Amino acid sequence: MKLNRREFLALTGKTAAGAVIFAACGLPERELIVQSPVDLPEDLVRGEDAWYATSMGDFTNGDGVLVRVMQGRAKKIEGNPDHPVNRGKATARYDSALQLLYHPDRISEPMLRYSKNGNLVGISWDQADTRFKEALSNANGALTVVTNPLRGTLGSVASKFAAQYGGKHMAFDPVEQGVLHGAVKSVFGQDQLPTFDVSNAHTVLSFGADWLGTWGSPAGNGVKYGEFREGDRGYLIHA
Repeated sequence: MKLNRREFLALTGKTAAGAVIFAACGLPERELIVQSPVDLPEDLVRGEDAWYATSMGDFTNGDGVLVRVMQGRAKKIEGNPDHPVNRGKATARYDSALQLLYHPDRISEPMLRYSKNGNLVGISWDQADTRFKEALSNANGALTVVTNPLRGTLGSVASKFAAQYGGKHMAFDPVEQGVLHGAVKSVFGQDQLPTFDVSNAHTVLSFGADWLGTWGSPAGNGVKYGEFREGDRGYLIHA
């Protein structure tokens, strides 16, 4: 193939423009840092997805879920069919959990308020670690660790950490169910939230409880309600 000078220059220009376009489509540097091979799971196989069994502790009564992970990132959450609470059923809350994880406006660094009425300002992890150690050394037993409601190992770690410095661990739930806690403790002597056996009930009386939408475990309640409506159908009264 013979090229004259003008055709050669035109072809060179097109090649350079194409290289610029493909370079712009590449992964940004930050993306490469976040997905560093050092931080990826040891069982990672590139191009293959992995499924991890866990539970939804933030939104439900511990619904069992399976999380699909690709390249070290969670991509999909589905119900775990072997879990006794929701038995593989899922709700929209599962997908919203991924939105919380990847939301661009989420808090991704330590925040510090320099004055009582000032705004929160982002600081480095080293600065946060230094201030945290100073606060612990000056606490003198006046320490309170406040978290969202925690269960299992994580809750035990938070309580032991607070106790080590002479403090206490307190759980804060913006959707507090203290009244239900108190009612169950008064009637049954147990300070915990109940699990209602709707599937074997003859009559369900609900006073404004959105138990199929937002209350307790909607997925688990949905499974029980489906069984409740089969066979000898019971009565549902919603006031």
